[in-house]
Amino acid sequence: MKKRFVSLLVVVCMLLTLFPVSAFADNAKSGEFHTDGIKTQDGNFVYSVNDDDTATLVQYIGSEDVLAANNYEVDIPAEFDGHSLSKIGQAAFAAEYHSNFKYWNATCGKIQKVKIPESVTYICSGAFYHCESLKSVNIPENVEKIEWWGFANCTGLNDITFEGNSKITTIEMECFSNCSSLERIDLPEGITDIRWGAFENCTSLMNVVIPSNTERIYRKAFYNCALGTVTFPASLKGIEVAAFGRPISLTKVYYAGTADQWNALVSAPFVPLDGKTDGTSKNFTGINYKEDSHGGNNEQLRQDGLVIIPCKMDVTTSKSDYLVNTPVDVNIAIAPGTDMNKILNGSVAFTYGDEVEKVELNGKELTEKEYTVQKLAQMMKLTSRSSDIKATLNVTYKKTGSYTFGIAVNDSNDETICNADAKVVVGEEAAELTPATKLYTLTVKNADVTIKNGDEEIKAEKNDKGELIAKVPEKADVTVTYTSQSDAVAFDQWTITTDETLDVDVKNNPLKFQMPAGGVTIEAMTKDASIEEDEPNILGTTAVVGTAAVGTAILAWQGYQLSTELYLKTALPAGTAIPTNRAELALLVWNHAGKPAPAAVLPADATDTQKAIAWAVENDLLKAAKDNGETYVDTDSVSRVEVIRVWNKAQEK
Repeated sequence: MKKRFVSLLVVVCMLLTLFPVSAFADNAKSGEFHTDGIKTQDGNFVYSVNDDDTATLVQYIGSEDVLAANNYEVDIPAEFDGHSLSKIGQAAFAAEYHSNFKYWNATCGKIQKVKIPESVTYICSGAFYHCESLKSVNIPENVEKIEWWGFANCTGLNDITFEGNSKITTIEMECFSNCSSLERIDLPEGITDIRWGAFENCTSLMNVVIPSNTERIYRKAFYNCALGTVTFPASLKGIEVAAFGRPISLTKVYYAGTADQWNALVSAPFVPLDGKTDGTSKNFTGINYKEDSHGGNNEQLRQDGLVIIPCKMDVTTSKSDYLVNTPVDVNIAIAPGTDMNKILNGSVAFTYGDEVEKVELNGKELTEKEYTVQKLAQMMKLTSRSSDIKATLNVTYKKTGSYTFGIAVNDSNDETICNADAKVVVGEEAAELTPATKLYTLTVKNADVTIKNGDEEIKAEKNDKGELIAKVPEKADVTVTYTSQSDAVAFDQWTITTDETLDVDVKNNPLKFQMPAGGVTIEAMTKDASIEEDEPNILGTTAVVGTAAVGTAILAWQGYQLSTELYLKTALPAGTAIPTNRAELALLVWNHAGKPAPAAVLPADATDTQKAIAWAVENDLLKAAKDNGETYVDTDSVSRVEVIRVWNKAQEK
């Protein structure tokens, strides 16, 4: 038996040496592909697993035939083998060679639409470089960053949608450069910086509204675009030289602040990039452009570009319901537009009923329902130079119910400039709550677990993957036990992944430890029972200190898994799925034997699974349901080594 097993491993190793030639030779014509053993899914995606157990999409390797069958659309999976996709890697869909990127796939140049899952938070540099047929893309709201060249040279791209409340704060260098079909773009409100060349050479881009929180627009950000109209927010602090570079086609410039703010902005000091340009290198000053000998921008403000921007106010609360006698935070945000002078000479009025116990601003009680802005200015830190106004009122209710708290800003003639209100739901006071105990996730694979927190026993629930999952408090006692389902399979050691240090001997079975202050995933690894203890162990011994300690063991285990999988795919009939439990294994050998009737007397309505298991037990392929005090059920998992043993033994019958 031992000699046969060693021989099989030798054959598998020889097959593995052929992989780079056989599996990737066809792809060489269309690009450079990863061949270093990183995992693949569906034959179209190459991915890797990150330290936080999420996945990075490393490369799309789909062929043109695959794209054509899917109408040239790519639906990126939200997870790979149970690992949530968090990152699209560098040049993952790059369609053309560039010295900055090692891998590329010319087929990506045919992609017309791509769907990015909500789980993605990061898009790396050059991720969609030169996808010239890509027409539209939606950026999920969880994406926090798109690196440089993220969508550069996507010449067919004409629709970019930032979904929901986008978390992106910066449009990085040349991120959308050379997107020559892009006519307009609505940037997320959270954008504070638009970096060098972000939209350079977007020659069809005619209209853009700079988000209300943007502070700086960098050199060549909109260089060589077709912009006729641009709107600047009052938050803007500066625009670098050539940001709207040659030729400047602007005919209208709108500014959300006052004329005084604009004049202060355009006269603010700015250091020229080359040390030679004059006032032309200062902050953007208008729409009349002429070029000097140094290539700078000589621009002067054309006053008719200033338009009236109305005041806007939002009144919100941080949650939907509150308790009696507990302060409600009423948050006020006012964008004054060009109405600042009216506001400074006006008043603020509050609307509420006798259900309110008191209203406070910065710790001071407001006993009246209307105040002049001048009286509130000091508490609100409001000055004539403010570009926005923010304040929080603490409103305490003495009655339960649903209420409206209204706020209006009026000018000196008592005309309303802007108003808004917040809906508040007030409930009864709750009894004092005991602070919740923090729980951590314990995942157990291929083993049983017992958990005790003092006298309390915590039950683990089985998920659809057959894993045992439990929420466990720190220092609870955990006992994990592996029980072999076959004489052919023996326990080897545990693979453990944890965020914390776990001082255990991975060879102990059962394994006992106290739950750390972090998640733990533990899996029983098995070996062929015929392997003697004095022979080299397949996985070796690992010390478990955080997640880094399991790397060597996992690599070895993956090699073992790959070897047995290759053997079974060769030995089993073509297209046969590898059995994972006792019932599937019995059905495999029974069906292959021609479905012979078992000798045992079974009920008339016995299922194929019952017949298969009875026959397999009679032929010494599987243990009986009860054997030597052990109990076996249909869903008991089987290792690949056991599948090989049973299959080979069945062929001898």
